[in-house]
Amino acid sequence: MFNFSIFNKIIAYFMALVTTFSVSLGTTIRLTAGEPIMATRHTYVFDNSGLIIGGYNFDLKDADATHVSYVKEAGIDFLVTSVNESFLNLCDQQGVGVIATSYNAPSMYWDASGSAGWYNIKPATYKDHASLWGDNMIDEPTSAGFATLGAVTDYYYANTTGKLPFINLFPMYAGPEQLGNSPDISMYKKILLPLTDFSDTSIDQYKRYVSDYINKINTDYISADIYPLGMKKDLLGTAVKTTSTKWLRNLDILAEACRATNRDLWVITQAAGDYNSGSGNNRYCDTPQDIRWQAYVSLSFGAKAIIHACYDGGWWDRDSHLIDAAGNRTATYYAVQTVDNELKPFSQIYGNYKNQGAYLVNSALAAGTQYGFLMPVDNAAKPSVTSSNPLLIGCFKGTDGTSKAYTVVNMNEPQNGLGAAAQLNFAGATKITVYQKGVATVINADTCSLKLESCEGVFITVG
Repeated sequence: MFNFSIFNKIIAYFMALVTTFSVSLGTTIRLTAGEPIMATRHTYVFDNSGLIIGGYNFDLKDADATHVSYVKEAGIDFLVTSVNESFLNLCDQQGVGVIATSYNAPSMYWDASGSAGWYNIKPATYKDHASLWGDNMIDEPTSAGFATLGAVTDYYYANTTGKLPFINLFPMYAGPEQLGNSPDISMYKKILLPLTDFSDTSIDQYKRYVSDYINKINTDYISADIYPLGMKKDLLGTAVKTTSTKWLRNLDILAEACRATNRDLWVITQAAGDYNSGSGNNRYCDTPQDIRWQAYVSLSFGAKAIIHACYDGGWWDRDSHLIDAAGNRTATYYAVQTVDNELKPFSQIYGNYKNQGAYLVNSALAAGTQYGFLMPVDNAAKPSVTSSNPLLIGCFKGTDGTSKAYTVVNMNEPQNGLGAAAQLNFAGATKITVYQKGVATVINADTCSLKLESCEGVFITVG
C-alpha cells in the first residue's frame, strides 16, 4: 500500500529545499549577531590605491645594502618582519616599506590577552621611521580575542598617524580550537546546506570567524594566509601535486566580507615548501607557475595585497624561501621576481576597479574546489564565454561607473600540465586590453581569444 505519510514528508522536504535554495542564491546567511562595521578608510603613509606586493619575514643577519636591494629587485613593495633601526634605514634607502613585528609593542600570536603593551603607544613616544608602514599586531587570532583586538585597533589608529595595525587571520582549514568558535548547523541545515550553499561544519565555523571579525574590528582590510599547494604520493609511490579543495571557497568568503564592508583583501600566499613534513604543504612553490596561479586566483577575488611567504626565514624548509640560509637567492626568488614583474604593469590600473565576485566556468573540472560553489555573480557583470576548459573569472566594475575589468585563470589541476583556451565577448566594448605575462595587447573589438598555459591568468580591461 502506498504510504502517503512518507510521500508528504518527501514533498515537504523538497519544498523546503527549493525555498532555502532561493534564499541562498539571493542573500548571505548572517551567522553572527550584530551588524558589520563599515571600514573607516584611513589615509596611510603608503599608497594602497592599487595592487601592492609584500614579503613575509626578513632574517636580520642579512641586513645589508645588497640583501635589501634584493627585496626591491624582486618587485616587493613592503615586508612584514622583525626590525632594527639599521634595517629600517636600509629599507628607506631602497624604497621598501615595513610592517614591523614587536617594534612599538609586542606582537601576539593566537592569544589577544597580551594586548596591554599596545596601550603604551602614544603620539609623543611612538617610534616612527620613514620606511615604517605600521605594526604587526597579531597573527592568527581566535574569535575569542576579536572584541579585545577591536578596542586595541581603535586605540592604535587614534594614537598614530597614517600607520596600519596588521592583523592576519587563519585560513579555512584551521581547526575549531584555532578559530575559537562553535558551528551552528542544525540537523535541518545539515540536510539542506550541502545541496545549496555546500556548507559543512568547517565552512560554517569559518563564516562565523570572518563574521566575528567584521562585526568587532574596524580595519580597512582583511588579511589571511592561505597555502593551497601540496604534494602526496599516489598508489605507485609517485609524488603528485595537489591543490586544497577549500582554496576558492576560502577566498570567496573573505572577498564577500570585504565587498560588504568596503575593505581590501590581503592574501599571504605560499612561496616556499617543506619536504617530508607530512603536513600536506610539502611542495616547493619555486616555479613561476606556482606563484602566478596563486596571484591570479587571489586577484580574481579582488586581492589588493599579495604577500609572499616566506621571504628570508620563517616556518618552511629554510632553503625553499626566496633567500636561503646562506643568504643566497633561490629558484623561488626568481619565480617570484618573474611574476611580480608581470603584475607591475597593471598594478595601479587594477586599483581603478572594484571586485564584483568570481565564478567558475566548467566548475566540475576545476581544481581548488570541492563542489564548485561560489557566491553568485550578477549576470550583467559577466562576459559571454566559450570554453571547454575550467576557468575562474573575476569580475570588476570601474570606479568611473562605466568601465569593467576581468581576470581569467586556467583552473586545470597543475599536476596535469594542461593549457586552456577561451573566447570572450564583451557586449558593447570597443577596446579590450589584455595583460598577459606583463605584456599589454590592445584589441579594438568586443571579442578576444585567449590561450593560457598551465596555471596562467590574465587581467583584462574593457572600455
